[in-house]
Amino acid sequence: HMNIAAITALVSAILAAIRDLVTRRIGNHVPSTVISLTATIIVGLSAFTLGFFETWVPIRRIETLYVGGAAVLVSLGSFCIVNAFRNTDVGVVTGYRYSGVAFAVLIGYLLWGEVPDAWAVTGIALIAGSGLYT
Repeated sequence: HMNIAAITALVSAILAAIRDLVTRRIGNHVPSTVISLTATIIVGLSAFTLGFFETWVPIRRIETLYVGGAAVLVSLGSFCIVNAFRNTDVGVVTGYRYSGVAFAVLIGYLLWGEVPDAWAVTGIALIAGSGLYT
């Protein structure tokens, strides 16, 4: 059963893979900060555009701080990923990318008491297993 959340996750994974492949082809004369900033701007513009299809509600000050903190962390993460893929063999970096899945499952459990069902575990094992194998 594919819903909008599943489709969004799939599209995000595909776009992240494309970003990683394109990043490796960009010459070293282009600074990693420029690549990271460009990716951040593209994501921001995409989110802004998709925002027109959402119902907006006012947010509190603490939520604004959370979003700001998340923006800083995502920007730093993007910069680190760009540097890793430009300066290291892809096979070395890829294994660490799947640690995000483990953290997502852990955070989902700790914050919301959510435990992956059999389909989720199968998907996680298939994706992480195939990535680690390659």
